[in-house]
Amino acid sequence: MMKRIKKGQYGYLKTQRRIEILKTILLFGCSFLILFLGIYMTKSKMNLFTVVAILGILPASKSAVGMIMFLRFKLSSDELYQAVKETAGPLKVNYDLVVTSQENAVQINAVACCANTICGYVENKKADVKKTEAHIDTILKNNHISHCSIKLYQDFPTYLTRITEMKDKLLDTPNENQIVSDETKPSEDDQILSLLQAISI
Repeated sequence: MMKRIKKGQYGYLKTQRRIEILKTILLFGCSFLILFLGIYMTKSKMNLFTVVAILGILPASKSAVGMIMFLRFKLSSDELYQAVKETAGPLKVNYDLVVTSQENAVQINAVACCANTICGYVENKKADVKKTEAHIDTILKNNHISHCSIKLYQDFPTYLTRITEMKDKLLDTPNENQIVSDETKPSEDDQILSLLQAISI
C-alpha cells in the first residue's frame, strides 16, 4: 500500500494534481454516462436522467476549478528538494505550499521554521513576496503567534545560505522550542507550519 503524502511533504502538489485530474474526469464521465444512458433508454433528452446529469455537472465543475488551480503551479524539482533537505538538516521544513489569500495564491517551494523565524523560497520571480509575507504575518497574529521574523527569498543560493545560518544557530544553541516534554503537544514551530498548511490549497 502506497504511503499517503501529506500537505507540506515533498510530492504533495504532484499527488494532488493527479487526484484532482482523475476526480474531474470521473465526475464529468459519470454525468455524461447518465445523460447518454437516459437518452438510450427513453429515446429522448426530456427525462429524469438528464436532470440528474445536469446536477452532476455542478460538482464536476467545482472539481475542474480545483484541478486548474493545481495545474497553475510548477512542481518543485528533485534537485531543489535534495539541496534544501541536505542543507536544512534538523530544521523543520515544508515543501510546495501554495499560500492563498483574497488577492492571490503564491507557491512557496520550501519553507523552514526555527525559533519563530520563518524562511521560505519562492521560485516564481513574478510572485509578490512582500504581500505574502504580510499575509502570513497577519494570519499568525490572528492566531496569537507574534514576534515572528518572516522572509521569503527568490534567489535560491541566498536562501540556502540563510537556512544554513539557521541550522548552525540551532546546533550551537538548541532552542527550547524544539524540545517538547509532552510528545502529544506540538512545538510552536509545528503550530506555525500547521497554520501555513491551513492557508494553503
